Amino acid sequence: MVLESPLWPYSGIGLLTTIYVFFKLSEFVYLHFLRSTSISRYQHKPGVWALVTGTSDGIGYAFAEELSQRGFNIILHGRNPTKLNNVKADLNRFFPRIKIRTFIADVTKDSITPITDLVAEINELPLNVLVNNVGGTKGFVPTDFKTFYRPAPKKSTPCVKLTSASPPSSPTPSFPSSRATNQA
Repeated sequence: MVLESPLWPYSGIGLLTTIYVFFKLSEFVYLHFLRSTSISRYQHKPGVWALVTGTSDGIGYAFAEELSQRGFNIILHGRNPTKLNNVKADLNRFFPRIKIRTFIADVTKDSITPITDLVAEINELPLNVLVNNVGGTKGFVPTDFKTFYRPAPKKSTPCVKLTSASPPSSPTPSFPSSRATNQA
């Protein structure tokens, strides 16, 4: 009889493993290939803006290109004026119907002034999407476990400031003053 075989429990484990792998593979295919994006829910009306930091090249450029293709007006941020103007020219050539603004600032410096200036510049725009792609990890991510739990370095301040000033789900953004506030 088949049930008396000593290998029967292993076939059950194999069946369960096969089912698990099938569901995980199905979940992956749905998430990455079949599910539609939800970015359109941030386009409440025509003329909404998206701010993409670090758009000189790489991931920031790709985000700016994708959002432009979807009809968002774009604020490009970068620290290299030549690269940023090239990105603006490329996007204007491929997507002539959108508006594009640039903001040049090096936020790796210890000053919060560039972010405060950017917040002031975009205060009147219906900003609905923020892609905070600025900076890198050099000098930011600790190399040993002992320093991992220290307070965040000053280099994270611009990202935190910009994120707190730009709620993406709000149709009309409200920006806090340059003084840090503690909101629960």
